[in-house]
Amino acid sequence: PRPVVYRSPVVVYESSPVVVINRYPDRYKYYIECDGWKLLADNRGYEALRFFEEQAGHYPNAALPRVGTALAHAELHEDNAAVQDMRWAFRRDPEALKYLPRPGGLDQQLYQLIEHYQYKVSYEPRNNDWHYMLASLNYFRQDYDNARYEINYILSRDDDPGYALKNLDRLVYEAQYRDDHSV
Repeated sequence: PRPVVYRSPVVVYESSPVVVINRYPDRYKYYIECDGWKLLADNRGYEALRFFEEQAGHYPNAALPRVGTALAHAELHEDNAAVQDMRWAFRRDPEALKYLPRPGGLDQQLYQLIEHYQYKVSYEPRNNDWHYMLASLNYFRQDYDNARYEINYILSRDDDPGYALKNLDRLVYEAQYRDDHSV
């Protein structure tokens, strides 16, 4: 007989729609106005992970659900899975990542994840995966100078950085250029 594994059902809490400062294209609406981001912001990683995994299953080429799974994995300290999902998102659909939702509390979670990966870098400074996570998390927090620092560190050590890092580099460059040339 197979052992019975109990999994609690995903509880969806009603909340007001997420207010996004950037105007986003309608094709991203479903990924942005959902409760998964609120679950992440509320430090409910297991529930958020299940939500985003289901969403990624329904929309396998969408990047925002993959970023959600990456952040949930990182919140649960499943670092290798977090890196894999984050790289996938930047490799497959980088334009969607400009529209990451920012519900209240998500910035604090991103900051805690940055501290977690800074700690990992202090013990494994040669691991480019941790530097990549720092670069992407800083990009999402709109701290483009620190994101640029981490990207340059990886580029100085890696002859073939891959499409994920090249796309992240381009997004950071565009954001810095936009900030420098905005009136």
